[in-house]
Amino acid sequence: MKTKSAYLILITLFFLAVVFLAFNRHSKHDAYSYRSEIFADRAGYYVYLPALFIYGFKAENFPQEVDNKTGNGFKLDHESNKVITKYPYGVALLQLPFFLLAHLLSLLMNYNASGFTFLYQKSVDVAAVFYLTLGLLALFSIIKRQFSFKVSFITVATVFLGTNLFYYATLDTGMSHVYSFAMFSVYLLFLSDRRKLHGQQVKQGVLLGLVAAVIIMLRPINLLFIVFSFFLFPSVYKDKIREGDVRFFVSFFLAGFTVILPQILYWHYLSSSFIYYSYGNETFSHLADPQFIALFLAPNNGHILYNPVFLVFVTGILIMINDKQKNGLVIGLLLLTLSYLVSSWWMYYFGCGFANRNFTEYYALLAFPLAYLLNKPKKKAVQAVLYILLLIFSIYNIKMALSFDGCWYGTSNWDWNMYLHWLFNEPS
Repeated sequence: MKTKSAYLILITLFFLAVVFLAFNRHSKHDAYSYRSEIFADRAGYYVYLPALFIYGFKAENFPQEVDNKTGNGFKLDHESNKVITKYPYGVALLQLPFFLLAHLLSLLMNYNASGFTFLYQKSVDVAAVFYLTLGLLALFSIIKRQFSFKVSFITVATVFLGTNLFYYATLDTGMSHVYSFAMFSVYLLFLSDRRKLHGQQVKQGVLLGLVAAVIIMLRPINLLFIVFSFFLFPSVYKDKIREGDVRFFVSFFLAGFTVILPQILYWHYLSSSFIYYSYGNETFSHLADPQFIALFLAPNNGHILYNPVFLVFVTGILIMINDKQKNGLVIGLLLLTLSYLVSSWWMYYFGCGFANRNFTEYYALLAFPLAYLLNKPKKKAVQAVLYILLLIFSIYNIKMALSFDGCWYGTSNWDWNMYLHWLFNEPS
């Protein structure tokens, strides 16, 4: 009991410390600046909440010019009287409890309850840190079943401090990545907990179906993770097929459909069609010439350049494959497929962001090769070198994340002077 209380206190302190950091990182910028929690893409993800609970999805009811003031992440079409956003509603769904609390407090305190003022912005920070904490706890819980406490702790600490997850949990808190990371971790936890749910096919189907659908509603490309999860935990699905258990699959798809249905209804509201590609001309236009080198090494969001710890995770995958470890090859193929798709997108660097943001949520899965790598060396000297390397990479990541100003301002994607500016610039 005392141990559980101690863990609870430590988790609470961690949560409060990261919330404080997130608040502090936004404290020097006003409500309608590009660094605020509800601006540009972040506003596009979030707008479902005020649209539904305050303005009835009618453009005319919104504050004047609020779409322009929040960086045009969504559009208020006054001709059709519609609220238009290209982003799926998954982020808004996970932010919902925090939005409702901010809205209630605003009403009780007679504060401007417009959906875009101070309390609503802070609710986005709190939501991001909550899901960060949830994701890290779920991830630690899974890794701890296979590895020691020390290896599990160092792995999870590296995932947070050594990667751009740190950036998306403290600055770009309205983006989808920290939420996807949490749902990836929870989904993996549910899959690995299948023995606890043995004989509860409907419950297992509902839980997996709900989380899988939320994952897809956060970012459609997350479907890649769901597909590969079939190969990561094949026994979960093979057992159900072998047993002829229709209840699991029916409950899985029905639960998933209930999550996807609001998005389908929104698409119909937007276009009079239940299936609608909201990203317009944005496509995978480089499928024949993927930008692999730029994806990893260009000063504009080159992933290895900003998150060199990524190489350690990849080393873990290669060692798992060499040792013929279960899932090593699957994780490697998933990473290659993801890299190909991202480098084939019309804008490989995906606009403003720190490192290549598409890899952020996948650290929930890459954590396992890292844990395997950390557990492998038997000599303490080798372990010490590995730990020091992770520490250096984590310090570097935090330094770059604090210095980075949110968007790339270089004269080209290969402007090394701009990269050196971030490297040697004082934290903002």
